[in-house]
Amino acid sequence: MGPRQRRGGVETWGYANSLTMALVLISAPILGALSDQAGRRLPFLMVCTVACVLCTAALGLGGLWGTLAVFVVANYFFQASLIVYDATLPAVSTKRTRGVVGGFGIGVGYLGSFIAVLIALFLVDTIGEVGAFRVTALVFAILAVPIFLFVKEPQVRAKLSVDFGAARCGTLAVAATSVGLYARHGMRRTVE
Repeated sequence: MGPRQRRGGVETWGYANSLTMALVLISAPILGALSDQAGRRLPFLMVCTVACVLCTAALGLGGLWGTLAVFVVANYFFQASLIVYDATLPAVSTKRTRGVVGGFGIGVGYLGSFIAVLIALFLVDTIGEVGAFRVTALVFAILAVPIFLFVKEPQVRAKLSVDFGAARCGTLAVAATSVGLYARHGMRRTVE
């Protein structure tokens, strides 16, 4: 049995990634609405980060199908974390510096991804794929700590509470916006 059959083909991983993105597409308005209503992003970001770290550490266990399932969950929480992570930008910048801070964050992210790939290639050759996943999870956890220690969100609510009515409103608002795109000629061309 060749590596392609043992580990799943590129198509298999592509389908898993597509499933993740479909789940994000469905749940993003709900997650965004809940974090907007709560007025805080960091609690949501912490849940997503912890879930992603734990699932990343579990990658490689349980054979192909177990790994695919864990990958979908890890990738979902990573993608979902970006929704609330990006929404913390006003807490770390002003209107005047928002573009610079956001651009700097994107640039550092791409640089980190490039360095991570080089390190992962070395780790796979030395400690294997499963070991590389463990190290990746550990580094992710360590690098995530500063946002929770140093970013202070405005305390707009005394305590964190969410109402799923807000999620419903958020979903309806996204649906209305999507339908409204076709009423605008210029936007309709970009969607089509």
